[in-house]
Amino acid sequence: MEKLKTYTSEDTTTKEGKKSADSPVKNNLAPFKEDFGGEINEGTFANIYELTGQENKETEFLVKAGKTEKYTPPILKWLKLNLPREEVSKLLVKIFGPQLKIQPDMEFIENGLAEYTLIKKYFGTDRAGDAGQSEIKTDSETSQEADEKIRAQVIDEIKDENSEFFKDLFKSAGGKEGVEKIVEVLTKNQDYNFLPKEHLVVGHPASLSQEKAKELQAKGEKLPLTYYIIQERIRGEGVAHLFEMDDKALSQHPAIAEKLLTFLILVKKMYNDTGKLIDTRPEEVGKHPLEWFRKTGNIMVDKESDRVSFVDTRWLWDEKSGLGSGGVNLIKLLGVRSIDKSINKYTKLLLEIDMKENPSPSQLKNQEKPRIISGEEDTYNKIRESWDKEKLALVDKQLETVIMVEVKDRQGRPIKIEGRFVNSNPENTAPKQTLAIVPGWASSCGGVADFARHMALSGERPVVTISMPGTGQSDNVPEEWLAEKDFGNEAFVVMQAIEKIRKEGGDLGGQEISVMGHSMGGMVATEIACQNPEKVKTLILAHTAGVEKEKSIGLASRFSANAVKESLSYLTRWVRSGFDKEWGKKVMEHFGVAVEIGKNVLTDKDRLMQHLIKKEVEVMSAGGIEEMIKNFEGNLMIVSGTDEHLFSLNQSAKLKELAVKASSVVSVASNLGKHSDVIARPDQEAILVEHQLDKFGEKK
Repeated sequence: MEKLKTYTSEDTTTKEGKKSADSPVKNNLAPFKEDFGGEINEGTFANIYELTGQENKETEFLVKAGKTEKYTPPILKWLKLNLPREEVSKLLVKIFGPQLKIQPDMEFIENGLAEYTLIKKYFGTDRAGDAGQSEIKTDSETSQEADEKIRAQVIDEIKDENSEFFKDLFKSAGGKEGVEKIVEVLTKNQDYNFLPKEHLVVGHPASLSQEKAKELQAKGEKLPLTYYIIQERIRGEGVAHLFEMDDKALSQHPAIAEKLLTFLILVKKMYNDTGKLIDTRPEEVGKHPLEWFRKTGNIMVDKESDRVSFVDTRWLWDEKSGLGSGGVNLIKLLGVRSIDKSINKYTKLLLEIDMKENPSPSQLKNQEKPRIISGEEDTYNKIRESWDKEKLALVDKQLETVIMVEVKDRQGRPIKIEGRFVNSNPENTAPKQTLAIVPGWASSCGGVADFARHMALSGERPVVTISMPGTGQSDNVPEEWLAEKDFGNEAFVVMQAIEKIRKEGGDLGGQEISVMGHSMGGMVATEIACQNPEKVKTLILAHTAGVEKEKSIGLASRFSANAVKESLSYLTRWVRSGFDKEWGKKVMEHFGVAVEIGKNVLTDKDRLMQHLIKKEVEVMSAGGIEEMIKNFEGNLMIVSGTDEHLFSLNQSAKLKELAVKASSVVSVASNLGKHSDVIARPDQEAILVEHQLDKFGEKK
């Protein structure tokens, strides 16, 4: 495209020296040879038109013409209310800052050009051989050296595990494996250009007539200005349609997923560096206020050429404006939050593609047995189809068989503990090492039954589950325990119960065991591991509590909010499964457990249950797990989730750093994983845990 002259307000002719009176828009003073065609889209700042050349033929370019006419607020369109643009612009700038200036004067145009320069620094490139695209021609050239450096700097920063950007992406990407995938993708797409070819022309509004122009000039007044961005026409569809695809369909376009992930990382980096966010708001903000990036029309994707382009190159959201600095940073809350979710989506997708193309030894071993790794839409009926029917029947019967054992606390007081022993292959004389599961707060054997079923059948591992004192059919805790500031007594009796339940069930798994604790159960499991270092070879902390000190009321309120979210999750998955019967049972069980807990609390005459709950929340909010982890010498597995609302990925990372004496440490995060995945998504959580246990290389 031939570079065009930038016209001033004194120049009302075209390049050829002729008035553009023959334009489809009468008396058009727009200063360029090509003419407007049909209108494609209408926005707040500009309208977009076809750009036609000789003989009115379609060209490979569009024109974005800055709007100067009266302004109609979107929410008032039904009233057909037209307001003076200049006055509205002044009001918006006063309230929100200069980024909401809607009057296209020279200051607006210069600011837009400066923002384009910044956008080009992160998303453009002047390098040759760029995916078949030619160089961008702009009025403001940024140095090639600066363009080359920025992405290399991003890669180096992500590789540094001590950098804030690494820690930020660790959460968004679902752990270290996800971050490593991001580095690989960024390196691969280091030279990719996301910007279309374009050129800025400054001129006069198309609505300005010859007569009006002469009248203003005769009065010595300046002619009104506007801008015309002549931009390459980008073929394809908006990015929104990709989010409507299921993962299977989207996985057929890995090159696009890689480019979108690269784009997202650069968006996040630019925001971290400058506090400015590119304009990826949804097309219908009122309808999809939280779907930034996911429902935007400003990112175009061409599946035929694998091209990804960003087309809104002259405007940025600034957190220093009224939208970001008014107490609540709406730009971060709405825009950056959606960017993080999208990073998680594409990282997860690319890792799943890798897994299929290059399966691990553990996966190859199990390919002879059809094992389903379920997603959100999988139902328990589908998962059950992958298991041996006789073994499934055996395990289901074992899960229904209550084993009650009597143990004694440290003061010699007898306590009865409820448990289950599950083993899908009791005749195996050399089974895998037994896994003991300690449920989370207010949960019992029933709460982890599905997880135990998966570990026993998919993992072929003996499993022990217990109900903590005060839950299920276990005895309530002695009142004296309530004054204690830790879970030492709980751990003491639970370990005894585990050993007795193993013996009752005929466990042949050997003396050493793996102990897994979920949520509050993580604190109890850690106490067990420290009290029994000769027996506990592997400690698994799943979404564990007790890492950092906080106020009890804050923790209690988060637990309550999480319970509501998880309840809605159960209902949603039931609906998505087509009201599958098995999921229906799960929903009823879930709400039944919640009702039962509430009933116990409300009808407990001596208020022991209320006091127990108070103690548990206080111990969890006091922290204290750190010192125990420092002294643990076995294998440590830390399991978290990228959508964890109770105990963050940063806390999991902190635990990993503290485990200085552990023989092996691995930190894993389930993509889109939530706090209660051991209960709500046991299939995915169990496969994640079993895979890592296999990597520890244990035999018994």
